[in-house]
Amino acid sequence: MGGPMNPSYYDEGLKLLVGLGRTLVISTLGIALGLALGIALAALRQVGVRLLDVLISAYVNLFRCTPLLVQIVMLYYAMPEVGIRLTAFETSWLALGVWGGAYHTEIFRAAFGSVSASEVMAARALGMSRLQAFCDVSLPLGLRACGARRTSPRLRVAHCSRYRPNRRKRLGHWA
Repeated sequence: MGGPMNPSYYDEGLKLLVGLGRTLVISTLGIALGLALGIALAALRQVGVRLLDVLISAYVNLFRCTPLLVQIVMLYYAMPEVGIRLTAFETSWLALGVWGGAYHTEIFRAAFGSVSASEVMAARALGMSRLQAFCDVSLPLGLRACGARRTSPRLRVAHCSRYRPNRRKRLGHWA
């Protein structure tokens, strides 16, 4: 038997470090995609086009109301049926990003909606276009308004992407 210097301890430690690295990469990519989708889709909802609003609402409701595991399985096994093959790595960060994007879309939509209409009207009165008023007034004030709420989905993404070695579960233990 081996003591603390047994080479298998080093092998297991290296596996854990590789898992940690994968977790960090998957979490980073998922968070970045989720934030980008959230800001972009929330900004598009501010445009006021009814069809766009309905499509974005459908996306948000679809991805917020289905479990993340179902979305991962659908991406990994159903996408090849339509000709799109994704690796497990691509599937994991893409699923986390799209799932997190749905949550971030609602957070940013509420934040942009919390900006006072008088501030936007004042920007428009100064001669700014709707896009300039959004970029210079609504976007910075909205991002400041939702600071703490943005943290929760990021923590969930990091939690859902962590490396989990196979564990045996006790039959009598139900959480």
